[in-house]
Amino acid sequence: MPRVGMRHVVAAPIDTEREAANQPLTYKPGLVVTRAVAAEVTYERSENKYYADDVLAESDNSAASGTISITGSEFLPEARVAVFGVKTVEEGENTIYRTTSEPSPYIGLGYVTVQIYKGVYRYVANWIHKMQFALSGESARTKGETIEWQDETATGDIMGVAIDETGVPVFMDQVEFDTAAKAEAWLDAKAGITPA
Repeated sequence: MPRVGMRHVVAAPIDTEREAANQPLTYKPGLVVTRAVAAEVTYERSENKYYADDVLAESDNSAASGTISITGSEFLPEARVAVFGVKTVEEGENTIYRTTSEPSPYIGLGYVTVQIYKGVYRYVANWIHKMQFALSGESARTKGETIEWQDETATGDIMGVAIDETGVPVFMDQVEFDTAAKAEAWLDAKAGITPA
């Protein structure tokens, strides 16, 4: 189905990693990260070939890892703390958001893509089970004679995680809904976001 939109970027820091077949991956309470502009996911594949009897006999092209790039209107201050590991320091009445050398936390990340097929809209909730963003830099430009809209982009690594007894690494779940509200509610439940 053609994609015609994107919305509702949420994240939740990982609380406990799965250590046994009956133990789920759990998250701390999550939050909305930014107003969505774009998302791009790519996967690195193994591409391992086995030859026997002078021909290609077996091939493994399984996903080994992934990368996600999220573009938003701005990354909210509380999201910088939860998602990028930025520290806060109180100074009088001011809160200082401090970037340090500490790595970003492992998080679950979700967003909704809007699709249309034969005139019918569908809303796909995308949930990445485990990933880690990396602060890569910031840029800003002066206004000049006209406004030039400026977005923020963050890129991170997607990691496979075994979420059931099969032990097969899973990178992302996608669930299709007939309304945006249902897709957003599903993501909010995954991220532990309490309805307002």
